[in-house]
Amino acid sequence: MKALLVDDHTLFRSGLMMLLSARFPEVEMREAGGVREALERLQAEPDIELVLLDLGVSDSQGLSTLRQLRAVSDELTIVVMSATDDAETMIAALNEGSAGFIPKTTRGGGVESALRVVLGGGVYLPPAVYNAVAPAPVASVPSVSQDARNAEIIDRLGLSPRQVDVLRLPAARQ
Repeated sequence: MKALLVDDHTLFRSGLMMLLSARFPEVEMREAGGVREALERLQAEPDIELVLLDLGVSDSQGLSTLRQLRAVSDELTIVVMSATDDAETMIAALNEGSAGFIPKTTRGGGVESALRVVLGGGVYLPPAVYNAVAPAPVASVPSVSQDARNAEIIDRLGLSPRQVDVLRLPAARQ
């Protein structure tokens, strides 16, 4: 399998390339410093299956960059890695076709775990997103104000009822 890391910070890219090469020796890593370079690389190597994308690269158009990459191949698995870690951005990235969202503040073991979920065919979001949508259960019956707060969060994120069900599954297992 080939993977492409797209990030314009050379030091971050080099460090992550080393980490990923050590933890995923079966994956051939490629790198690009921006979206234009990534698109060129994807054209030259159509067998790249995984793209790790920083939405904040200098020539990125934010979430629409996901659409640009999808235009190259619907078969690409794209994982967003970003310094932005608000729930709205994470959900929006999923809605644009990302298979996961890994905040850049995630430690090495967390990055590995997240990528194993995605490589196994799953979708990864950090636990904070699940907590925002489905706060941890409490012993007492939630108050009306808690239910209203949850509904407001769900509405603000623009989630469908099915997306809410999916996001609540990990919280229900705890």
